[in-house]
Amino acid sequence: MKKLSLVLLLWLSAFCLVFGQVSSAKRTLFNEANNTIGKRVPSSWKENDGLFYKSLNFAVGVEYSAVQVKGNLVELAIVGCVLANKSDQAKWLKESYDTLIADKWALVSGNADDFILSKSDRYVTSSASNDGSGFTVSVVFMTKSTAESAAAGGNTGGKTWTAVDVRSIFYPYVNVIAYGNNKFVAAGWKDRNAGMAYSADGITWTAVSVSKFDDTNINAIAYGNNRFVAGNSNGKMAYSTNGSTWTAVSDAKFGTSAIKAIAYGNNRFVAGGYDGNIGRMATSTNGSTWTAVDVSKIFGTSGISAIAYGNNRFVAGASGGKMATSTDGTNWTAVSDSKFVKGDFLNAIVYGNNRFVAVGYNDDNSYIGKIATSTDGITWAAADVSKSGLGAIFSIAYGNNKFVAAGLRGKMATSTDGTNWTAVDVSKIFGTDNESQINAIAYGNNKFVACYSYKDDNGGKIAYLPD
Repeated sequence: MKKLSLVLLLWLSAFCLVFGQVSSAKRTLFNEANNTIGKRVPSSWKENDGLFYKSLNFAVGVEYSAVQVKGNLVELAIVGCVLANKSDQAKWLKESYDTLIADKWALVSGNADDFILSKSDRYVTSSASNDGSGFTVSVVFMTKSTAESAAAGGNTGGKTWTAVDVRSIFYPYVNVIAYGNNKFVAAGWKDRNAGMAYSADGITWTAVSVSKFDDTNINAIAYGNNRFVAGNSNGKMAYSTNGSTWTAVSDAKFGTSAIKAIAYGNNRFVAGGYDGNIGRMATSTNGSTWTAVDVSKIFGTSGISAIAYGNNRFVAGASGGKMATSTDGTNWTAVSDSKFVKGDFLNAIVYGNNRFVAVGYNDDNSYIGKIATSTDGITWAAADVSKSGLGAIFSIAYGNNKFVAAGLRGKMATSTDGTNWTAVDVSKIFGTDNESQINAIAYGNNKFVACYSYKDDNGGKIAYLPD
């Protein structure tokens, strides 16, 4: 959504819909969602993962509505579903458009794929995205004041980052973070030992015993198949269904090589790393039993540092700008031009808004940040980072209809398309010296959570940005 993207504060779980004609039931669903705005949540609505639902059913053929509460009153109400293809997405939004127009809403701007309507003190807008499992489409109701407030708030929606002191859990680094099973799990180092903690809200954190990782820095973590999987600098790996109790993997196929990236997609985990400068990779369907993948012909002596899944494929990146794609995590095809070159570090890749975005920097002592985007993981375009304020970029995440990238000297920027970036001043939270760096970002429970190392405070920290 171009003009009001910042008001789309919800992303939706995977539900499917078999299309038919616009029905009275659909109209009722829209009207009921609209009528909750500014009121208390009806007692019949059920809470799930921080949202309240009128209808919540994972069976095919069910539409649903959900609301987000601010204080005691409903702030946003949404009606939507996830579809298998783009033609169904357009059809669903067109039906929604017609339904609303029939209710005498005034068209502010838009077309069959994207619209903004107004009526009295209400706004309604549309949203569409693709997370690799299907096209998410929705319409969101809100008051005019909510819409204007979010639009005026800039790329952070008027909210600010808030620091959380976790130095008792992490010292001096918090390296990675992932969200799943209604909680965040962060990991790194604690006094030259592995450190880990979990949190339901990104604010209150509980330390985890991580003896399964010995005394080595944890560098990678991902969630999928109802479990977290994490890996460290010494080839150790463990998995957990709840983020608090972990089981060691007997053989992760990395020996003593560093595990630097893990991603989940297509019913499997893919882990990457390096032994010296030699790229290493392995796959697993359950996070427990792993199979080594020979990627020597693809990555050669380049260490794998980033993996993401989207658009029905994995994309992996490595030092020296090497990149490859795979549909199954086993058979890989080299990318001819990733827009990262020899001497560059490719640190992270994320998928959102129907595209991959890769970030890193050029290690020529200038620490110039680099960003590239691709809709298919094969053909890449360099993004202009001159207005982003970013130096070396270490992390990127997608959520709430935007990308957030960050890195060295506590620099951060946001973008809705991965190409055009706007700097965000977070210096009071993240610091500005060369040892203040944002190492990883995750989105979940309606907020971004970032983990970083902050020299001035002598330890790792975590900060969150609520929607």
